[in-house]
Amino acid sequence: MAEETKSPATELLDRYCKTMKENEKFLRSNTEETYREVIDLINEAIDLVGFAVEREKGKEDLSISYSYAIKLCNLHRFAYW
Repeated sequence: MAEETKSPATELLDRYCKTMKENEKFLRSNTEETYREVIDLINEAIDLVGFAVEREKGKEDLSISYSYAIKLCNLHRFAYW
């Protein structure tokens, strides 16, 4: 049986389809970790806003709260590394 020859356009389309499938597989396998990281960052932001609000209720300077929140955030990030 003779081997079928593909036109350059067909070969290019096959290559594109293969690359797209590989990219989709990669994205699907890595999105869960990315979503988890984003959700963790959002939760950190919510916690930091809570700290700032509590300090403001205590009539303390908000800039001190912000500075304290940044320090907490930096410490928390290093805990993951």
